Amino acid sequence: MTTPDVLIFDLFGTLVFFDDSRVPTMDVAGRRIPMTIADLPVLLEDFLPGVGVADFLRELRSVGAAIAEKKRREGTEVHTSVRFEQTLLALGADAPRASAGARRMATLHMDTLARSVVCPPGRDALLAALAQTRRLALLSNFDDGATARRVLAEAGLARHFDVIVISEEEGLRKPSRAIFERTCARLAVAPAACLYIGDTLVEDIEGATGAGLEALWVRSATARAATPAGETASPAAGIVEDVDALPAWLAARRYSRA
Repeated sequence: MTTPDVLIFDLFGTLVFFDDSRVPTMDVAGRRIPMTIADLPVLLEDFLPGVGVADFLRELRSVGAAIAEKKRREGTEVHTSVRFEQTLLALGADAPRASAGARRMATLHMDTLARSVVCPPGRDALLAALAQTRRLALLSNFDDGATARRVLAEAGLARHFDVIVISEEEGLRKPSRAIFERTCARLAVAPAACLYIGDTLVEDIEGATGAGLEALWVRSATARAATPAGETASPAAGIVEDVDALPAWLAARRYSRA
């Protein structure tokens, strides 16, 4: 492919970023830790009396790791509330309390995450310029579709995409071949006509190329220096330090292949 007809972007880590310094902290067992659910002690009193924050977080990590492994193995996605619900059930909450508590925790958790997102200056102008000559789409792994769409709307980026695909809304996640194929089908284009732009090797680069798309790896200089061997093993068509280098990369590639 000399020049792609469609550019499909990853969201988190590619177009926008999480700023950990924006996440509040809480003292738990003598340690100050990031806490995305500010009302967690109160919520535990309501939904799981007698269980402390430290015990809840310990079980949440265990449940979360099991869910993450299942998602990785099966290429599936579940809503973020599932891990809260399974944690509450494991610690003794009855089903109605676990369901209600999980919904409340997930809402607070996602609100904190959304508030911690940073969209670098110039992203809107970048996408507007690219959209003048190509169709744009977005395909993101995220376990709450509404929050991903909130991030896009608040950053002013949603309007640039013909198609937006969020893993939680599909029940599938990258690197599943099916979610890439589904995105291309909604665009009514062949995978070979698309360039996927993302920041992770397995989910983005290997997932996209395994589904027949080309892929551009967005990697900072620090990340590249930390794992230089990964570059030679990557099936990416190229590597850039930031997505703002995409127009120059596309132009250079076009002329070099003319």
